[in-house]
Amino acid sequence: MRKLGTGIRMRMIAECCNGNIGSDAKVLDIGAGNGYVSNHIKNKFGCKMYCADILNYLEYDFPFYKISGNKLPFKDKFFDMAMINDTLHHMDSSTQIAMLKEAARVAKKVLIFETKRTFTAMVLDRIMSKIHNISMPVPCTHKTVKGWKECFLDLGLKDMEIKIEKKWYYPLNHICFIVNS
Repeated sequence: MRKLGTGIRMRMIAECCNGNIGSDAKVLDIGAGNGYVSNHIKNKFGCKMYCADILNYLEYDFPFYKISGNKLPFKDKFFDMAMINDTLHHMDSSTQIAMLKEAARVAKKVLIFETKRTFTAMVLDRIMSKIHNISMPVPCTHKTVKGWKECFLDLGLKDMEIKIEKKWYYPLNHICFIVNS
């Protein structure tokens, strides 16, 4: 079940990246976790991947950078794209804002892939997060599309929503945005 859901999710994220990542791109995966998505994106697009998270539990050999104090250790616009995949809802609101600001600072574009706020999403997220990493924080700070758009506007970020087709056999609904300053 976990592997099936991960594969579906990775393909959905890759679809959102189409046209936004070239083979010469430098991409930062913020909240990379085990690195499954990073590896899928690298293999699909041939880009150079970097990973950042609060803990290193990568299962792939990517350059890893620890997020400390809500700061990313990179120069402004160092990356062509930063990805934040199903990570923001693991942060309280002030940390979400800090990470969005940092992502927009270090990358020309930021892809945000999040789960829509539903009862099913809340329950599954708590279960799956604890399976991946027992100490992972799960405050369930999911936002609606309107909530994310208001957040981006408040931060002075321009957003483009990418529509994601809901799969009948997959229990979660996702939303995706590309933002830049």
